[in-house]
Amino acid sequence: MPNKPASSEAVRRLVLLRTLVAALGERATPPWWRTQFLTYVGLRALDRVFPRTATQAALESTTVVARAAHDKRIGVGRRYHFFRLPANLEQSLIDALMKESFHTEAAAVLKKAQNELLQELAAIADSPTIPSGEGAIRLGPVGHLLETSGIAEMAAHYRASFATGHRLFPYFDECEAHLAGLWGSVASWPDRWGGRPDDRARPKAESATAVAEVGFRAGAKRAECGGVLPGARVARVPFLLVEEAAAGGRA
Repeated sequence: MPNKPASSEAVRRLVLLRTLVAALGERATPPWWRTQFLTYVGLRALDRVFPRTATQAALESTTVVARAAHDKRIGVGRRYHFFRLPANLEQSLIDALMKESFHTEAAAVLKKAQNELLQELAAIADSPTIPSGEGAIRLGPVGHLLETSGIAEMAAHYRASFATGHRLFPYFDECEAHLAGLWGSVASWPDRWGGRPDDRARPKAESATAVAEVGFRAGAKRAECGGVLPGARVARVPFLLVEEAAAGGRA
């Protein structure tokens, strides 16, 4: 999870991008979520109830529905998508929504036609190449989310989705950082069991228990992260250790 605070420009771009995606999701054919809060009629209705914060209420209400749609396809737990950001970043967006500058910019954006909203999205996307396909797609570790390239990549995936009709659900995760810590503990095994003269004297049960424990942790994490992880080497190490231990036992 990113610990550094987001810059005001990054927050502004994220708020604008969320407004665009939420509005385009309502106007798509078929719609991604069946709300009308960000349409002319929806905003007029909310303005009667929330005369000063109608735009904020509309975006927050649409976000709840869009979040559920993304969670259904991406899952939750160590995964972050555009409508479920890390808590500190979500708070930054909430604070931004309360500013008058947001209401002014959002009101101007939401008055635009669908093709104009797509042009706004394209301007943020900065034309990166998007692979064909649909469904959930991992863009990298969650730290990439606050980078200009990360925001542009998200925008590019949504632009491609609305332009082609093939729904892409980009997300970031914490799996890479988690596995780096896990690999650090596995990497210490040679010092414990593979590099000293007294290694063969260690009970095999101790090695087997450690191998099983880390193998289980790696397997669980692989399942959580969708089965494709940069830490695949973790899964191979236990087998090598078992084989080495067996060879040592025969000597």
